[in-house]
Amino acid sequence: MANLTIRQEKFCQNLESGMTQTGAYRDAYDTGNMTEKSAGERACVLAKNSGIRARREELRAPVLEKLGYTIEKHLQELYDLAKKAAEAGQFTPAVQAIINRGKCSGFYVEKVDHTSSDSSMSPKDNSLAVLDAIKNKYNDSK
Repeated sequence: MANLTIRQEKFCQNLESGMTQTGAYRDAYDTGNMTEKSAGERACVLAKNSGIRARREELRAPVLEKLGYTIEKHLQELYDLAKKAAEAGQFTPAVQAIINRGKCSGFYVEKVDHTSSDSSMSPKDNSLAVLDAIKNKYNDSK
């Protein structure tokens, strides 16, 4: 089991019970003075936390096992749907099934900009710093 705080565990339990991320966050944390937007942003960041993701997988595993639902079965169903849609000349649903199959397999990554009004959550471009670090490491190894 992931080493989470009581509030993080509550957040996970809320999400797995079907609550939205923002609703789960509001229920688990003191958000009385927080705007809906701020609560949503914090919920989104928390949901991406590796410990949170691991705990959600732990909570979901017994349900999926009981249902006999695996990633392989899911991908096969999407493949079958795409094939049937294409055979019927329904190319939009066929492409959508293929895209969903790719998302499930990790081929597509959805990028979301979480810029805040005060720029405190703005993404920072550190590509030059990364390149400099690689160059320095390479030069140091000579």
